[in-house]
Amino acid sequence: AIGIVENSYWEVFKKIMNIADLNNDLKYGTIALRADNRNELNKQINIWTGGFRKKELSKLLGGKIPFGPVNNVKEIFEDEHINNRNMILEIEQPFDKENHWKVAGNPIKFKGFDSLSSTPPILGEHKNFYATNIKSDVLKQPNFFQPQKNEYQCVVICNMKNNKAFQFYSNSFTWLDSKETHLICGLNKREFKPIEKLLKTVTFCFSALNTDEKKYEEDIKFLNLKLSNKNISEISFINTEVEILLSVKV
Repeated sequence: AIGIVENSYWEVFKKIMNIADLNNDLKYGTIALRADNRNELNKQINIWTGGFRKKELSKLLGGKIPFGPVNNVKEIFEDEHINNRNMILEIEQPFDKENHWKVAGNPIKFKGFDSLSSTPPILGEHKNFYATNIKSDVLKQPNFFQPQKNEYQCVVICNMKNNKAFQFYSNSFTWLDSKETHLICGLNKREFKPIEKLLKTVTFCFSALNTDEKKYEEDIKFLNLKLSNKNISEISFINTEVEILLSVKV
């Protein structure tokens, strides 16, 4: 495998090959020209490399251009560099601990850390751990009420730089919970796009679809207060084919 990703590598490579036609800079002198003439170029390189063994090519090209032999399985297991980097790991099979699998190791190594060689978990093995580990930041429940679209609607009020305001009913909304919680609202692209560049602040306002619903009235007031007058620097705009998605941290 040869990767001539810069013209400087090509200058080195063509001197090593020493093929008269490949010195033609009007045909192969730039990345664009080599791309245009790739079929003929690759054919000549394949003929040249075919005249050497892989070890011979390694001595010719190694350390000079981006290059590496394409090894078969036997060559991989016998490769000194592979073994020195601990790239072949043996791990226990989950249902037969007497036998081991040989698998590829992680090429990213850190000084002072051994290669991870644990057996992959069987289905459901860690279920109880993650179900009960409520101290995890990811599993913490948010400290505010999250209305759902089957019971609530979300109105997005856009306040403009010219002090005008536009109101949109969100097509849909969802909550994204991780270390932080984000509200994601979808607005009609055709309606929202003309005013997008004139925005100053945005307010997200929830109301119950059933006007008699009073159970979470105080929670909704608190949430609406948190989501009022958000500066556009606090909002991410995601363009899709039919919607503009507004994402805001709560």
